[in-house]
Amino acid sequence: MSSSTLHSWYSGKMSEWKAPGTLNWWTPIRFIPSPLPEKIGKVELPQLLSFEQEPASLRVTKAVAKPRPTPPPKTPEPPVSPPPPPPVLITEQDVKAFLTEHHAKASRGDVTGMMADYDSTVDFLDKGRIPVASIEAEEKAQRQKWPKGSEQIVGVIRVSDYAGGWASAYTIAFSNENVAGEWHKGRADLMLNLRTEGTKLYISSQKAKVYDVTDNKASISKPLPPAAPSNGVSKSAPITVPKPCFVTVFQAKDAPQIEITDYISFQSGIMWHRTYRELSKEGKVLRSCRAIYTGSGGLAPDLSTARIYVETQEWDSGMGSVSFTGICQRSAASLVGKSYQFRFITGGMVESQLGMVFQLLD
Repeated sequence: MSSSTLHSWYSGKMSEWKAPGTLNWWTPIRFIPSPLPEKIGKVELPQLLSFEQEPASLRVTKAVAKPRPTPPPKTPEPPVSPPPPPPVLITEQDVKAFLTEHHAKASRGDVTGMMADYDSTVDFLDKGRIPVASIEAEEKAQRQKWPKGSEQIVGVIRVSDYAGGWASAYTIAFSNENVAGEWHKGRADLMLNLRTEGTKLYISSQKAKVYDVTDNKASISKPLPPAAPSNGVSKSAPITVPKPCFVTVFQAKDAPQIEITDYISFQSGIMWHRTYRELSKEGKVLRSCRAIYTGSGGLAPDLSTARIYVETQEWDSGMGSVSFTGICQRSAASLVGKSYQFRFITGGMVESQLGMVFQLLD
């Protein structure tokens, strides 16, 4: 063991260099006693080499690999669910194809196929909401009386979507014939609401306005405008809403014998007429009257929507009398003070709150 010291040369003389604090360099280490633990963990000392004795040396014969501990089994990760498929969208063409096929079934006499197109209950014509079994019974009775029938869509089908379904309006030409060769034919303006369920459509509401009915014996057309009422008024006034206008026909909820027709025009400001007709069981007009509304609003700048705020309501003295039923008075007055928003579609418009479809009448 050797050691060395540092020297410095200063003023022609070499001397040992001693830095301050060097006396502490060689301070012996002080051991602090501490008690041993009661139990010492097991220390594995695996033999990695094997030796074989030679006359003057040892020879390595084998290297033993240290055993590796077996890792614990991994907990399987839960399978990742694939993202849900995008919602199936029913298009306007799907709705038109559904309605076209529905009337094709009627022409073929496929009552079972027709019933599959209806919801479990349907707001059907003037009967209110009835079960589909009641509609099936009516259709079967119709087929027994008129075995041959035809329903053809005339013109375009106007459809619009709303939350949970579609509204449609269109016209069909129908004809029926019995085994004796007797027949009748006519036209009907239909308004159907369709409920969506996945990729399927179901008819939830069906309303119809039948006209131009004739048979092999004589013409039995239902007049439009209505014939003279039986309350003493000699003649009904013609419709005075300027064309083009928008028209919808429906039955009063609490009086199915009352048919209501709304005419709305934006040609010269806002004009809204509501015609009430009391119908017999045969569909003849017994009495009628007309409510006339004034309001504010109009078309949106982009011509895609319109708004009407109904301000006043009065009766057209030239068309019938309001005294024949109180339901007309209550119904007509219920519109006053309310705002209605309309969205234009091909061939008509839809009232946003109730989903009522208006047909464009040129």
